[in-house]
Amino acid sequence: MTPTFPAVSIYKKRGLSVFYNDSVFKKISTYTYLSQSPQENKFYDAAGKFWTLTYINQKVKNDFWTRFLANSFYNPTIEIKLGWTEEGVYTLGELKEKIFVCIDKDDDIITQFVEADFLKDKIYSCETFHQILTILDEHVFHNQGKRHED
Repeated sequence: MTPTFPAVSIYKKRGLSVFYNDSVFKKISTYTYLSQSPQENKFYDAAGKFWTLTYINQKVKNDFWTRFLANSFYNPTIEIKLGWTEEGVYTLGELKEKIFVCIDKDDDIITQFVEADFLKDKIYSCETFHQILTILDEHVFHNQGKRHED
């Protein structure tokens, strides 16, 4: 099973992203693969479920030399398989609260072009998942074209 995209990603309760499919995850660096912590990144999908993602690769060894090289000068891109785990369901109010925490912890990344209170007010007034995406697209990620349906 996989999430119903698009999905809002919240990383370490402070990073915020929107993904419209999972193609960006199919090739990653060796360092990213070796340092993955699935519980630190939650994906909230359009169907009201939240997920974690585990990268799967049978060829890369998690040993001293591979970690040493990946952390220094040899960090090749590898192809991986995705292991999605459904963790549960969420309400729109819960998602809004998680986004508000990200905004509150933000270091002028999410709020680079807009004030935090303005963004929180806009998200607070949203009644659907897709309305939240529209606000994030317009005010945070600056995606002007419609990439989702309401």
